[in-house]
Amino acid sequence: MSKRTEFAISLKLLADNFKNGLGKVQTQLNNFKKTLITAFASLGAIDIGKQLVRAGAEFEDAMARVNAVSKASTTELKSMRNEAMKLGRDTKYTATEAANALEQLVRNGLQPLAAQKALSGTLQLAQSQAISLQEAADIATTAMNGFGKSADDLGRINDVLASTASNTATNVLELFEALKIAAPVATAAGVSMEETLAVLGQLANKGFRGSEAGTGLKQIILALSSQTPEAEKVARKYGFAVDETTIKTKGLIAVLKELSQSGIGNSMADLGEYFNKLGAPKGAAILGDTDMLEE
Repeated sequence: MSKRTEFAISLKLLADNFKNGLGKVQTQLNNFKKTLITAFASLGAIDIGKQLVRAGAEFEDAMARVNAVSKASTTELKSMRNEAMKLGRDTKYTATEAANALEQLVRNGLQPLAAQKALSGTLQLAQSQAISLQEAADIATTAMNGFGKSADDLGRINDVLASTASNTATNVLELFEALKIAAPVATAAGVSMEETLAVLGQLANKGFRGSEAGTGLKQIILALSSQTPEAEKVARKYGFAVDETTIKTKGLIAVLKELSQSGIGNSMADLGEYFNKLGAPKGAAILGDTDMLEE
């Protein structure tokens, strides 16, 4: 065998060994990669499993609270449970969030099946206003209680709240704060929910929101319903007479429009005497633009 032939054979063997070595290294790398993927996948599965267990426990805790506050029968509890699970499956909200909303609805006075029935409307309010289900439940039922309404009225309540928030410079969370103060007084004076929210919306457009708007409207209604001797003097000066009966008969918005036409809104001093210092700025804001007041 010639030297050249021996050299060629040796070179080929060397190349084959090098290729085999690379192949082994590549195989080892591939095996290591598979091992890592399997390990991380297992860790992911474990993490997901833990999350599922935790979510299940949170749901059970939430339903236990619903049961505790509602004193629901076994059938009622099962029905509410199924509704919460359905919403958790079919909407962006979890079953636990739905259960928390049920708890809030029951805590605010709804019977178990009424709470279940109200849940879908609560969900619509939450979605339209980008708030939590529990917040929506609290807001809607607070308005319901404040205006002396029933669970059958919740659909209308949700619609009016959403409409006011969408068409004025406020949101349902600010309306919630305002209604906690203004709704009981408005109801006692015979002012409707629609008119109350219309005035709160207009106050928001003028820069008065939340509890400030609620306090302002409360002062306006109190002044119109039961006037001091100073207020009566101002009323005679501008040629109008208003009391609680007038509000119930004509409605709050009609009365406010009459006051606007009288010209009282042009004098802050007279507004201060009529609505008092707390109510005067809000009275001026409303009387200056009553054309925007619609139910």
